[in-house]
Amino acid sequence: MFGVSRSSYYEWKNGAPKNKPQEDAALTEKVRETHERSRKAYSSPRVHAELSTPETHCSRKRAMARLMRETELHGCMRGRRRGTTCHAKRASRAEDLVKRTFAAAQRGDKVWVADITYVATAKRFVYLAFILDV
Repeated sequence: MFGVSRSSYYEWKNGAPKNKPQEDAALTEKVRETHERSRKAYSSPRVHAELSTPETHCSRKRAMARLMRETELHGCMRGRRRGTTCHAKRASRAEDLVKRTFAAAQRGDKVWVADITYVATAKRFVYLAFILDV
């Protein structure tokens, strides 16, 4: 009826509203310290678990995920990684033209090998291709 959210009403009813920007600034500093202490490995769930105390009361989504996103803090990806290639059932493998012999006889510019891979960075995957003269 008044256009006020339920949480704002109960916040008003239970006492003076909290100073969110100042709380966020203090919490951001704690999040940054925890993230640095973990050698930049922790993401929002772990940072939240580290900071969960009665003095530091906040939700994981409000504080940790949002504040970490705003300050561009990211956890490191560990554990089993999913493959990025979907193999076709009927596809045949490419022929091995060098027969796994990665040594050239005398001069260069005869046998070339190449490969492609990807490297995980903080923002996205970057593809890396290389070609070598054996």
